[in-house]
Amino acid sequence: MKKLLLGAAAALAIAAPGMASAQESSGTGFIDLSFGQIDADVGGDTDVTSIGGAAEFGDLFQIDGRFSTLDDDVDAVQIGGHLFKRNESWLIGGFAGYTNIDNSTADADEFTYGVEGQYYLSRSTIGAAISRSESEDFLDLAVTSIDLDYRLFLQDNTSIVFGGGWGTGDAGAADVDVTHLGIGAEHQLASVPLSLFAGYRNSTIDPDVGVDLESDTWTAGIRWHVGGETLLERNRSGAGLSSAGVLARESGPAIF
Repeated sequence: MKKLLLGAAAALAIAAPGMASAQESSGTGFIDLSFGQIDADVGGDTDVTSIGGAAEFGDLFQIDGRFSTLDDDVDAVQIGGHLFKRNESWLIGGFAGYTNIDNSTADADEFTYGVEGQYYLSRSTIGAAISRSESEDFLDLAVTSIDLDYRLFLQDNTSIVFGGGWGTGDAGAADVDVTHLGIGAEHQLASVPLSLFAGYRNSTIDPDVGVDLESDTWTAGIRWHVGGETLLERNRSGAGLSSAGVLARESGPAIF
C-alpha cells in the first residue's frame, strides 16, 4: 500500500500542472485508478493495481505517468512525453517513454521512442504509431512495433475502441515477434466528469527458439477528468495519447 500511495503521489505530481493549464486553455487532463488480472500460460494469474495520470498543454505537448503493482511484489513505473501538432482533422507528432520494472531479484529499464498520428472522422478516431523499444536489462530486448487503434463514439460520452499491434526484433540471441489485440469501452457519467472503463487484451511473445508466451489481461477502472465536457471533445483536444512500450504494455492495464 505504501508503494501504491507513493505512485499515486507521483502521478498526481505529473498530471497536476497540466490540469491547471487545461482549465485555462483547450487542454485537458485526467487521473485514473484500475484493477485487473493477467492470466499467463507461464506463471499463472497475476493481479494488477494501477494509478495513472496525463495532462495536455495547448494542443502541443502531453505528459503522462503510471504506477502499477503486480501481486504486491513487482512494481512498474511508466513516464511518457509527446510533442505534436493537431487541428480539427488530424494529429501528427513524436513521443518518448521510459518504463522501470522492479522486484526483489531483478530490475529492468525500457526506453521507447517513435512517431504517432490520429485522423478524426465525424464520430470515430483512427490512431497509428511506429515505435522502437529497447531494454538491455531484460533479455537484451529490442523491438520495432506498429500499433493501430479505432475508437468509435456511440454517443458523445460512450466509446468503444479496438486496438492491435505487431512488432519484431530480438531478445538476446533469439529473434522474437510480439503481437497484441484488444478491445475496450468507456462511459462518462452525466452528472460528474467521472468515467468508467474496462478492457481486454491478448498478447503473444513468439521467439524463434523455445515456446510462445501468451497472456490475457482484463482491466476495469474509474477515471476523473479535468477540462472539456465530453469524451468526444477530449479525444479531439485533450490528453489521449499513449507511449507504452513492450514491457510497459505487458505490465500495465488493458486500456488504449
